[in-house]
Amino acid sequence: MLIHQTENCSETRWRNPVMVQLRFGFPEEIDGPLKALNCLVYRWPVLGGEDYSRAKEMCMAALGGRIPCGSARTAFVAAAKEAEALAGAENAHHPIKRPQRERSAGARSLHRP
Repeated sequence: MLIHQTENCSETRWRNPVMVQLRFGFPEEIDGPLKALNCLVYRWPVLGGEDYSRAKEMCMAALGGRIPCGSARTAFVAAAKEAEALAGAENAHHPIKRPQRERSAGARSLHRP
């Protein structure tokens, strides 16, 4: 079976980076399949899931030149949505999550009903 090599994506950057926020970190840009795969394997907040597995496969395939790099980006965006880690313009309906501090039992609210 012949594998059609489309392009070498190891150095390729996406025209539109994907903004993600992982765990309690700051939002960050993922700008290509190599960074996306690194993020998925080592730093992803939710391991598992259909979109997560597909994104890993697609990033590896893009890095191997078997699929276009844009296909890996699409899969990565789906995985970020699945993990509720997508930030920025692509996630306009769900703003960036900020960690909330717990209030002590004696703390009073500044807002009164």
